[in-house]
Amino acid sequence: MADQSPTKPAVDTTNLDAYVNPIQAMVTHEKLVLDIYSMTARKGIAFPALIKSYQDSFSTNLETVTFVGHPEPLRKAKSTERTIAITIAVVAQDVHEAKKNLTNVKHLVQMLYPAMDQKTSMGVKQRYVRVGGDPIFKIRFQNFMVSGESSGKLSSAKRSGLKGYIDGLSYTMDFDSGVFPEGGKAGTGMLYPQNIELSFSYYPFHETAPGWVFNTDEGKTLRQGFSPRSLPYAVGKKEATPKPSSGKKNSANVADANTQAAINEVLNNVK
Repeated sequence: MADQSPTKPAVDTTNLDAYVNPIQAMVTHEKLVLDIYSMTARKGIAFPALIKSYQDSFSTNLETVTFVGHPEPLRKAKSTERTIAITIAVVAQDVHEAKKNLTNVKHLVQMLYPAMDQKTSMGVKQRYVRVGGDPIFKIRFQNFMVSGESSGKLSSAKRSGLKGYIDGLSYTMDFDSGVFPEGGKAGTGMLYPQNIELSFSYYPFHETAPGWVFNTDEGKTLRQGFSPRSLPYAVGKKEATPKPSSGKKNSANVADANTQAAINEVLNNVK
């Protein structure tokens, strides 16, 4: 391992009035979070959305039938399966953030296990996977991972997250970037990595089959549209018109500029 002293914050802390924690600014000001809710454990966690890669793929399972004399086989669509592959950087600027991040990773691993019923018979404890105890999640990431029925307005994963299954969860602790010891030099023997790279695959599922809906009424067929409307992404109907700047500087404008600069620096450093 290289030098274990944590790297310096992305923002110069000598000017305390201008200093902002860019990680917290992402969460509180920009609402840039990867919100994960376990429907099985009834527990939620959230990571700042330092996205390193995001891949969305749709696989149309085609049934192929070959007939003698036909130049090509006939194909019929059976289903369309969506897979999301996502990698995030879990970064801490101090020991408190590092401890919280490791705790969230721990809880996410625990959420991969099923819900169980425990019974005691003749003094022996026995556990059984309960009916419907499979680990099912809801994940909300801005307007990219969102319930198909959602309007796109920001809310919690519990309320408007995209339902599905997590598979292939893996993470790498970057010890070369440094670790934070708990409790100063004497410490408690606990170490918390500053950087963790976390990735997983996500398989969404839909309670209502997606598709183009046609209404047939009194012999007339009218196309209603695609349902659910926010599949795969929520997109606003109108583009917001930016307000012109007055050119005047005040403390609020400076604070916002410092916040955005800090966020941009963190995002640019995630490679």
